[in-house]
Amino acid sequence: MKKVVLVKYTNTNKLGDKVIFETTKMLVDNICNAERTLVSDIELYPNKKLKDEINQRFRFINKEYKGILLLIYSLFWIIKYIFFKKQIQRYLNSKLSDADVVIFCGGGIVKYNFEFFSIPISYIINFCEKKKIPVMLNAVGIEGYNDKNIHCKILKYFLNKNCVKLITTRDDIKTLGLYVSDKNKIDLVGDSALWSKEKYPITSNKEDLVGVGVIRGKIFSDYGVNFSEDEIVNAYVRIIKELENKNYKWQIFCNGIPNDYKLGIAILEKMGLPVSEEYLALRPKTTLEFVDLINKYKAIICARMHANIIATSLNIPSVGLIWNKKIELYGEIINKANRFIKKDDFKNPEFVVVQLEEALKNKYDEDIIRKLKEKTVEKLSSFLANSIDINLRGSK
Repeated sequence: MKKVVLVKYTNTNKLGDKVIFETTKMLVDNICNAERTLVSDIELYPNKKLKDEINQRFRFINKEYKGILLLIYSLFWIIKYIFFKKQIQRYLNSKLSDADVVIFCGGGIVKYNFEFFSIPISYIINFCEKKKIPVMLNAVGIEGYNDKNIHCKILKYFLNKNCVKLITTRDDIKTLGLYVSDKNKIDLVGDSALWSKEKYPITSNKEDLVGVGVIRGKIFSDYGVNFSEDEIVNAYVRIIKELENKNYKWQIFCNGIPNDYKLGIAILEKMGLPVSEEYLALRPKTTLEFVDLINKYKAIICARMHANIIATSLNIPSVGLIWNKKIELYGEIINKANRFIKKDDFKNPEFVVVQLEEALKNKYDEDIIRKLKEKTVEKLSSFLANSIDINLRGSK
């Protein structure tokens, strides 16, 4: 029996990352012959405590360096890498020693600011390189490139290892090309969460509500955008009032992150409204609750990427707030760029509601969504067929 190991990132409050894992596992299960293939999983970080420690230890070298300073800080990185190696090695040995292939499920992990995924990715790929285990990164998010940043350099080094056979992205194929020397190893596909409708048993009834999806107040400043928490709250308040002017019923929601939920409370306080489920949906705790929550709305206005992607899967029109290039690129990829709004237009409630009304009239280009989904399955299938000697469902 062959063993496929999926690398997931689920020790987080972000339900979108958990949806990515569960939908990717469904796709791999559907592709593989269950009688001859075992599909298991491994966390990107062994545990939250180690994740926090790694991020704290490596944070101070997340700057631009060149010349002798680059050499000095590279040595710091190597020393710290060795410091954690034994702890990580034990975990990887227990999970990957008998693996035949490894697939990173997806999510915005090719990044080097705020979340240092370069560290766990480097450990896993290095292990696979030594063991000659083929690796695929599936529908990953690519968030920037800076050849003076050490963490960016680390990612580039390990993504070009021989064991890495295929990297697909859900968004920035152009920037991915800066990381990977062999352009035959990269491609653009759909995010696995586009299969949310197929994965989750929907139980909610459709309601005459517009969902207003919130995001934590410091997200813009963290990504270098001058848009304060007070400005974000005020923008949401104005949008909600414009919805009321147009006789739309509304409800604020979040994707499970406590700090996002807190912004929803701040909006209600600004409006002088009580914190009740009538105005603010309960914070979802599971992926099914999250998908079910989005399904009950007739349309959504939201900032979190996977709220938009899940809405696409459920054929629910969405208008997105751009705080990161990935949101903008998603709008372009599904040919609905006008519905994904930058901060200046987000401050214009009339403009936002006009985009919502347009989305209600013309939901999605189903052919584009279908092709994105087919490409994801095609690339997963080809990687598995080329990497393990088994008959895969649907493979030639």
